[in-house]
Amino acid sequence: MTDPPIWLLDVDGVINGHPQHAGWGDPPKRASPGPVYYEPRLIDRIRDIHARGIAEVRWCTTWCDYHLPLGRLEKVLGVSFERAFTDRPMSKTWAELKAEAAVAVLDGGRRLVWTDDDEADVAPRFYPVLDEAVRDGRALLIAPDSNRGLQPIHLILIEAFAADLEAAA
Repeated sequence: MTDPPIWLLDVDGVINGHPQHAGWGDPPKRASPGPVYYEPRLIDRIRDIHARGIAEVRWCTTWCDYHLPLGRLEKVLGVSFERAFTDRPMSKTWAELKAEAAVAVLDGGRRLVWTDDDEADVAPRFYPVLDEAVRDGRALLIAPDSNRGLQPIHLILIEAFAADLEAAA
């Protein structure tokens, strides 16, 4: 069996959207720390995708460097994922750390799903390996509207991307 893709998951603008614009039909829930406004159905879908082995979810967020707030958020959301990195050297920007984590997934021979409202659409311009991976079907990069976060269509795309892997195996 082929390993599932690794899904690098950001928090702000991806899970944490604007409280008035979540887009799932109901007002989002509010949680601390943050505050974080999240859609419970989104969290349920992410948890399910990870638990069923459709994708291996890893945090890839500026929150990775802040163990206590991310741990509290995981407790509130009822999820616990590995971190793509654990600290930020002063010589690196958050954007560089996130993009390097994405490249490392590909370098490790895994397919990549990357959801980040700021970096997923910009990084391929600076990291040609990401652009190439998108073009040849090894990567799915989703940059949701930061006010709305991930929407149901994004989860359908992620599941279809992972299913393509299974069909090819």
